Amino acid sequence: MSDEQKSRPSKRVSNACIPCRARHMRCDSSAPVCSRCQAEGSRCVYIKSRRGGIRRSSGQGILGSSPSNPLPQPQAHSHPQQQLHHHHLQLQLSGGTTTPTSLSSHSSLARDNHEPNYSNIHPLYECSAADATDNELLSLYYSYFHDAHPCVLPQWALRLRAALQPETIELLMPVLQYIGSLFSSAVESAPLEAKVLDALNTRRCSGRDLSPFDIQALLLYSIAVYWGDEIQRALDLVDEVIGNAVKIGMNQAGFDTTHGEGDPILEESWRRTWWMVYLAAMHMAGSTHTFPSKVDGIAISVKLPCEEEYYEAGNIPTPLSIDDYEMREFHPSHGCFSSFAELIGIARSLDFVLSERWQTDMDASSRVCANADTTILAWLLLLPAQKKSLVRENGTVDQLIFRAHMLIYTYIVDLNRELSSLLHTSIESISRRSPRPPPLSRDLSWTPLNPSTNMHTTKVLMAIDKMNALLTLPTHLTRHTPFIICMISNTAIAHLSAYKWVYAGPRLSIERERVRLVLAVLKTLSENWPLGRRTYREVATIARDILGEGGGSVCGGMIGFDGLGIEDGLNLGSGGFIEEAFEVQRDKREEGTEESHSR
Repeated sequence: MSDEQKSRPSKRVSNACIPCRARHMRCDSSAPVCSRCQAEGSRCVYIKSRRGGIRRSSGQGILGSSPSNPLPQPQAHSHPQQQLHHHHLQLQLSGGTTTPTSLSSHSSLARDNHEPNYSNIHPLYECSAADATDNELLSLYYSYFHDAHPCVLPQWALRLRAALQPETIELLMPVLQYIGSLFSSAVESAPLEAKVLDALNTRRCSGRDLSPFDIQALLLYSIAVYWGDEIQRALDLVDEVIGNAVKIGMNQAGFDTTHGEGDPILEESWRRTWWMVYLAAMHMAGSTHTFPSKVDGIAISVKLPCEEEYYEAGNIPTPLSIDDYEMREFHPSHGCFSSFAELIGIARSLDFVLSERWQTDMDASSRVCANADTTILAWLLLLPAQKKSLVRENGTVDQLIFRAHMLIYTYIVDLNRELSSLLHTSIESISRRSPRPPPLSRDLSWTPLNPSTNMHTTKVLMAIDKMNALLTLPTHLTRHTPFIICMISNTAIAHLSAYKWVYAGPRLSIERERVRLVLAVLKTLSENWPLGRRTYREVATIARDILGEGGGSVCGGMIGFDGLGIEDGLNLGSGGFIEEAFEVQRDKREEGTEESHSR
């Protein structure tokens, strides 16, 4: 490099780089690498338009955004996949030369370690109004759906893929835009879903195996279909997803590197895709009360996902295996597993426990409850210190650990209620989310006096309290997976039973407000999902029936409940160690004190 080139100041561009935009971080727009990406060792990518993007005459956005009702800003000026058909797209390299885009030229940009060199690529293209709409829909997907289902490439990497190899994501992009449209009142979703179905039919008729990108698309679409209240069609789609994923080996170690094109980010995306298939299948099994799940019995050796911030930045560490996780109590040197890995860990353990759920006798129910207690407590106690609190130091909530806790409390309620004193009422049968009735026929003449029944009742009430505590955390509930609607509604129905049969005295007023909170949360979550709206109506009907009767325990309190301490708060007695493990937030100093006492 000449002295003149060395002394030449870095060029600046008019827009922020894609990694900074995707993370909503300030970017100094230095070229070829901005200061933030240089400091973090991230790949710095810019996409700019020859004409400087779309100029709007007013503050109104393409999708009807306004200062009072803002929508996420597009992360780039156009949708490259469509523009490739109309403009000559070139890659501007750091040396000032250009080369036409193609698969062969893309592979020629590899580094010595065969990773695609994203760092200094600047796609140049023009933009249309339709492309800007597509961009905003993609941004809506990433803002409202991606964080809860983080298997697709980070937004900056996906946009680059759309510019370089659009044919690889011809099914995925319409699916992401369709899901994004579900969060916008200004865009009609039906035409976008029609495009998805056309693209899907084309892929099915091609005679070729679905690609990993196609499996991502089909998985995400199945979740949207499920919450669009087409449950059976969604279950059929999930069967297709699982069958195709297993057929090409996504559940096996080595698939990621074999099909990752030498790119660690793409390899990580493939690992995440299988695990998202696993979690979606388990969630659907739980919400439809069908056990075991569709992935039960499938041999899995794919490695575990990394932390979200590493994935978003493109800095992928060496992945850890399931065996590493299963032996974590013996090998603390492995360090902290990611939040995604911890969610997978508790989901796998519960899936194993629930594989016996098809049995309906009392002994089987008691055995499943005991096994679940062991699994849950072990998971909680082995959580690393930095993940015991759901609220991070910066005040944000760890969404994946939040979901793991919701899963735990939901199954504590679901498994223990049928053995508890929380009677089922006939009105509950209107809800598909309602858990199965107890294995024995019970009526008001049945009086639970044995300690075992009281123990199960206490566990249910404790889990209800913990679920309510989660709902008050500072998090955007609408950005969580819609499957939490099932979790909340299941717990809410048990809560209403407790309101009717257990709570008495001043506690009734407190619990009435908690019921109000739960209904408000369900109503908020139902705004974007037809199945969510139906679930809200069902739970609201049950609540209206129970609350309309005035609530409160019958006959001055049911016989056998005196020892539960309902009026004074839950008293778990010898089970108090479980309550400590379930703390949503704990002061670090108190945590240290508890650890010293436990020693």
